[in-house]
Order: sequence, then C-alpha cells, then structure tokens
Amino acid sequence: MLVEDDEATERTISRALETSGYRVVVAGTGAEARALLQEIQPDLIILDLMLPDTDGLVLTTSFRALTDSAILICSARQEQVDRVLGLKLGAADFVAKPFDLDELEARIEAILRRVARSREASSTSGELIVGDLLIAPSRATVRVGSRPLRRCSRVKRSVRSSGAIRILVRAISSTCTLVACA
Repeated sequence: MLVEDDEATERTISRALETSGYRVVVAGTGAEARALLQEIQPDLIILDLMLPDTDGLVLTTSFRALTDSAILICSARQEQVDRVLGLKLGAADFVAKPFDLDELEARIEAILRRVARSREASSTSGELIVGDLLIAPSRATVRVGSRPLRRCSRVKRSVRSSGAIRILVRAISSTCTLVACA
C-alpha cells in the first residue's frame, strides 16, 4: 500500500513497482489509509510523513495497532529526529526524498525478504507475531517488542500445563487471513 498525497510522486512510485510485478493500492490521505487497512493486510506500507490530514508519524503508531504490515517511510522530512522517531515507532526503514527508484526497490525487496523469513519462522515454530506482540507457545512466553511480559511461576506452570497459549495461537491464526500486495 502506498500512502502518498503528491500525485506525481504517487504515479512514479506506483508505475515503478507495478512494472516490477507488485500490486499497488494507493491512499492519498491518512483517513483513506486507515479505511483500506480495514479491508486489506498489505505486506508493506510505503508512507509519506506529510499528509494533508495527519502527520505520518502519528499514522505509524495507529498502523501498528491495526496491522503487522511492514512500514517504509518515504518522506521529504529528512531531519534525524524524524528518521529515528519513525524507526522507533515501528517503521522498518526510512528513505528520504528525493530518492533513487532502484534504491527504493532494493529497500522494498530487503524488507519483504525479512517479512517472509519472519512469517516462515513463526509458522514453523508455532509462534504468532502481530505487530510488536510475539506469542511463543513452545517457550510459554509473550513479548511486546524486545520486552518480555512479566509472569509469575504459578501462571507459567498453569499456562504450560493447560496449553492456553497454544489454544490462543490456534484461535487467532485460524481467524486471521493475510492479503499479499506484492
């Protein structure tokens, strides 16, 4: 999904990606992007920070609550604080405008490889990853970002013996579907 309000930039990126075989869904505002995320789960969101109705950094935070799609920020805002904050809020990468289309595509490919490896690893290990949340039934652990959720030994024994985490993962996995946009 491409979230970009500048029509010339949107056309340039869309054409390049479609020529490379990607399916591109476009939103020109933050509101349009939020609405689209109710309908689709793209593999990647390319996000401009300067949208007419919202700041892209705010949108990054709300996207994290809606989807586990990777986010690539592509913005004319080049200050270090924007790059660092964007990455800390959950973006996978940041590309400053103006950019080289070959570099943009290379970064997209790298992000999609990481997403594919992560999904493959989580499916073979039985782990469930949603945004920053990781549920690992085999280890009876739950992490948000890099921080494990606290647990007491009684709860840990109870969870392991009852298989509650496995049941939760199966229930969530069976109701979630992914729509690939690449």
